[in-house]
Amino acid sequence: MLIFVTSKTNQSSTTMDKLLLTLALTATHYLFVYFTGNAPEKEQICYAVSDDGFNYSPLNNGLPIIGSDTIARAKGVRDPHILRCDDGWFRMTVTDMRCRQGWDSNRGIVLLRSRDMVHWEHHTVHFPERFAGTPFAHVTRVWAPQTFFDQHTGRYLVYFSLLSSDGTIPYDRVYWCYANSDFTDLEGVPQVLFDFGAPAIDSDIVRDERGLLHLFFKTEADGAHKGIRQYVFKDIYQSSTWKLLDGFCETTKSDVEGAGVFPLINGGWCLMYDCYRDHYYQFTKSRDLRRFHFVQNTKTEGAFTPRHGTVIPITTDEYQRLLTAFPSADSHRRMTPLDVQLDRTSDSPFSYSVPVPDGNYRVTITVGSRQRAAQTVVRAESRRHFFDAVNTKKGHYQTLTFLVNKHSARIDATRQVKLKPREWGYKNWDDSLTLHFCGPAPAVKSIHIEPDTTSTTVFLCGNSTVVDQENEPWASWGQMVTRWFDSSVAIANYAESGLSATTFLAQLRLDKILTQLRAGDYVICEFGHNDEKEHRPGDGAWYSYSRNLKIFADRVREKGGHIIFVTPTARRLFSNDHKTLGYTHGDYPEAMRTVARREQVSFIELNGMTRTFYEALGEEGSKKALVHYPANTFAGQDKPLADNTHFNPYGAWEVAKMIVMGLKQLNSPLVDHLRSDWQDFNPQHPDDPDQFVWYMSGSSNILKPDGN
Repeated sequence: MLIFVTSKTNQSSTTMDKLLLTLALTATHYLFVYFTGNAPEKEQICYAVSDDGFNYSPLNNGLPIIGSDTIARAKGVRDPHILRCDDGWFRMTVTDMRCRQGWDSNRGIVLLRSRDMVHWEHHTVHFPERFAGTPFAHVTRVWAPQTFFDQHTGRYLVYFSLLSSDGTIPYDRVYWCYANSDFTDLEGVPQVLFDFGAPAIDSDIVRDERGLLHLFFKTEADGAHKGIRQYVFKDIYQSSTWKLLDGFCETTKSDVEGAGVFPLINGGWCLMYDCYRDHYYQFTKSRDLRRFHFVQNTKTEGAFTPRHGTVIPITTDEYQRLLTAFPSADSHRRMTPLDVQLDRTSDSPFSYSVPVPDGNYRVTITVGSRQRAAQTVVRAESRRHFFDAVNTKKGHYQTLTFLVNKHSARIDATRQVKLKPREWGYKNWDDSLTLHFCGPAPAVKSIHIEPDTTSTTVFLCGNSTVVDQENEPWASWGQMVTRWFDSSVAIANYAESGLSATTFLAQLRLDKILTQLRAGDYVICEFGHNDEKEHRPGDGAWYSYSRNLKIFADRVREKGGHIIFVTPTARRLFSNDHKTLGYTHGDYPEAMRTVARREQVSFIELNGMTRTFYEALGEEGSKKALVHYPANTFAGQDKPLADNTHFNPYGAWEVAKMIVMGLKQLNSPLVDHLRSDWQDFNPQHPDDPDQFVWYMSGSSNILKPDGN
């Protein structure tokens, strides 16, 4: 379906075929915007999405996407109406009301505007203040506001039903006002849109394919059937020329309210309404907006309990953005596979990003170009390394498949991982899955991304020696170990520079992991560097450190996961003999070993392997594994870098191999998923650092990671 959004046309234009089409978007899904009930906690704006327009899954686990107490005077909102607009904005109107204060208690509306349906601007219009000195200052109801674009004037008008306490509006009558240009207020005073001669509420206007307008509303006349009627007309301002169609539109004898009409992607229209006493929404279908046929009753239960709202068709990109911003338990599974024909070649690094919900994604890319030979390196998120330079001849292509874990800071509707300020904006923690392509001549033909729900996930916990370092020249083993696993294992790196086991837990990173972990997944923990700097009462290798390691083990096992400890990497501090490495971690490595033995946790002896590695390279040669660079190696670096803790890409590459060897020594099932080009590694015989090739992903930053 094409969503046509129209803008101002010549004053004489009255039919759809004469409209200027300024935007055409392919719709694939539907968004239902609604509130959920009469209690204060239910008078909130909620979202649900659908593939067919009739069956909906709530976003955000059925919880609000905006807090009413942050946008409304009454601290409650009802009857949300959303409209896609020609200027790139989405406009929403809601009733500013808390019904427990009485059905005649609301005095205004809220106007909202958004570019992405995620972040909303809001302004209240309080009628006693806005229309002081007029009869409209005495309104007791301003119900169900909606927005309509007038193609003749090029302006947006807002219409709503009013009732007043002074008798000037004796029954619910529908009025309208123009909205101002930035949708922050109403202009002029309300004008009568139509007078049914009896109470009328819940109006909804749509324009059909011929340019004819249809206004649906609910009658509230005493002693008569309270149902949905319809006017048909061409001029919205001349209600005397409107035609009231015979009969009622609903196909039920139940009490109804909140009629909403929207176009169906495959053609035709849907009229839906809230059968509020019987606890279901009824959906009907029509080809001509006159004769409606029953489709189904959709039960409102569990997390999905909609009341009066509206539906609009949305695009795949919009759908994925909403799933990402307001995830529910099934958001990852519901994500639509994405195919992108990129056809891009470059002489410098480039990236591709797409918003997706948290979870694992199977990514298949086709590298190469018909224009030239290419050499393409593939990474993801915060420089997570997947493929070395892949060489393709001109006109030849190669297909690569791998798993990428994407995670955000959101834990649930009320909790977030407490990221450090330096992590804000890191690719590892944003709402998008990002792929990076670099190398001498990167070229990508196409990208396919689909959710993966069956593969094993390995969650990494730790500090700056584990984290996916965002910028060159820093690197850690967690972003290199991805290179060695096939497309049945995903690595999810939750580590961050400067963290101890205590601060990792305090920042709720393990809480986040446990929301994503499935039975059979793995959690690998390396701590010690920063734990040894904690000197408060109760701190220490045999106290808080040991206790925290047991917390990791207990909580992971409780969820059905496998826990592996990793003793901390050695620091490059040579003894006076200039041949052997000194010990800088005190009792912490032994404390980890002790907890592991007592709790029957497998552990990797990385401390010993890195000591061997440094000694094999020698006191001078081992600098090549760490961030030791002369001045002016990188932009803005006017002084030498000499860091004996943090790895450069070569050092991280070697330590990642030690992690794999540690898994092999444990006979871990994970080693069954190593790539075919894996070769066993001995830290006594490290790879030649002068032969190591690393293509930078992009920008560098000489700011040292925390925890140095």
